[in-house]
Amino acid sequence: MAPAGGVRAVTVAGTPDGLAFSADGARLYVADMAGGRVTVVEVATQRVLAVMSVGRSAGSLMVLTQAR
Repeated sequence: MAPAGGVRAVTVAGTPDGLAFSADGARLYVADMAGGRVTVVEVATQRVLAVMSVGRSAGSLMVLTQAR
């Protein structure tokens, strides 16, 4: 684990392209441009929580939250 503000590395499959954090910063979503997948990473533990197939390719990402 890196110190606060340090760099962390997580291995994901494919060709990582787009990155987006959840609104609370707890999860990182990584788009695999070549494989059409999005990997969900838990930031605190650097653990991969899920890999979702999204079609032929995945690029830029945006996380939207409900308005309050």
